[in-house]
Amino acid sequence: MSARRLPILSRNEILLANEQLEFFREFVANFRETGSVAPSSTILAAALNRHCAQHRGRKRVLEVGAGTGAITAELVKLIHPGDQLVVCEINATFAARLSRRFAGEPAFQAVTKQSQVYAGSILDLPADQKFDYIISSIPFNACPPEFVAAVFAHYQALLKPGGVLSYYEYIGGRTLKECFAHGETSQRLIAILAEQRSAYAFDRDLVLRNLPPAWVHYLRFAEAPNPDLKNLRPTLSPKRLALGNFALDTDAIPFVAGLVGAAAFLRKRWPNNRLWWAPAVTAPLVALFFRDPARQTMNNPDAVYAASDGKVLAVETVIDERF
Repeated sequence: MSARRLPILSRNEILLANEQLEFFREFVANFRETGSVAPSSTILAAALNRHCAQHRGRKRVLEVGAGTGAITAELVKLIHPGDQLVVCEINATFAARLSRRFAGEPAFQAVTKQSQVYAGSILDLPADQKFDYIISSIPFNACPPEFVAAVFAHYQALLKPGGVLSYYEYIGGRTLKECFAHGETSQRLIAILAEQRSAYAFDRDLVLRNLPPAWVHYLRFAEAPNPDLKNLRPTLSPKRLALGNFALDTDAIPFVAGLVGAAAFLRKRWPNNRLWWAPAVTAPLVALFFRDPARQTMNNPDAVYAASDGKVLAVETVIDERF
């Protein structure tokens, strides 16, 4: 009888398994500090860091509730010379792990001199520090309302004008909270989160490839001063699919796939009939309709960018008595 060979795990797979095990142990021991059964996915990390990744020039970034560093691992790739990163983690076990990663992992070591691990509560971080971006992983739906209100107020004090706060909540978490929130405390928490989103949210992403799937919310408490606007690039849609030099909106995929499938079916079913040409020709036209080309921008105060693609037909003075 031949011996059964066991699979050999790579170093990265072993590190990932240890990270997930450590995360789960902390979830069991400190649910309110951890708030999740598994580290965030790279897809969720990319969504949380999306606006930070589009920043031009120097920036200061604050990550809150970093855990084992799943989001930090993607964030350190965006830290360039002149940038600064502060990673805040209240859990002592996670904070120690983060310090070890900055000391021992190449991607973290590359930005060690520009980074700081702050082991403690975000509320104890001095408000005189100002940041361009705050990436928050605090499980707000599992926190007391007074703490959540204090954190949002502190975030507002920490963010520079025009700065962006990114945070996420699991899909269904808010709905469950609303269904079973019969107490005054739960109702107050729901009202605080709804008020923050209503007043300051300007964008959000849906991330399905995470455990559990999540919504990512983007908040801006104050508009950026005019001199800083040159550092803000147009936002790339998370639904943009790049195919070489061509890009289209992912909303087109069901239509294009349906037309291609119809063309393949018609050609196979009636090979001597040219009816399959109709969906085959329509498919690239639909893709072209949903195109999402890359925008070229420049730091020119006299330039005005349109909200959509098209051709300027006329520039003229219009007098309207209503205005």
